[in-house]
Amino acid sequence: MDGTPLSHPDVRLLLDLLGMAPPARHTGRSEFWADYARAHPRAWSDEFYIVEKLDIWPRMLRERNGWNDVLRLSAYCLMFFDVEKHEKLCVMMDRVASAELSPSEPGAVGRRWLRSINEVAWRLYVLAESQRPRSHE
Repeated sequence: MDGTPLSHPDVRLLLDLLGMAPPARHTGRSEFWADYARAHPRAWSDEFYIVEKLDIWPRMLRERNGWNDVLRLSAYCLMFFDVEKHEKLCVMMDRVASAELSPSEPGAVGRRWLRSINEVAWRLYVLAESQRPRSHE
């Protein structure tokens, strides 16, 4: 791979997409992330697992700038945000989107946002995974 992860446009896009959401700070409680965790199909009892991963991995990526950090962050994004078929989560994402966006139907902006996160995360996951040594070859 040419360049460092932070020079890759998809890495920057993923960080920007995540940056549009309320901050995931694992040092304090977040009502948005608590509600999101409870509404998620995996039905986490609290937000701490999601918040911890969304706090640590973007920071690790910015600090270490390694492709393994991209792999981990993209895997967690796929785990947490591959929910565009779940209307309640799409509507929740609508509510925290920019005030300039007013969806034509509830959940439209949230669904687009979730889809974008997943598309970029999947491309990055495949790219980073393809660089790892294979034991089955």
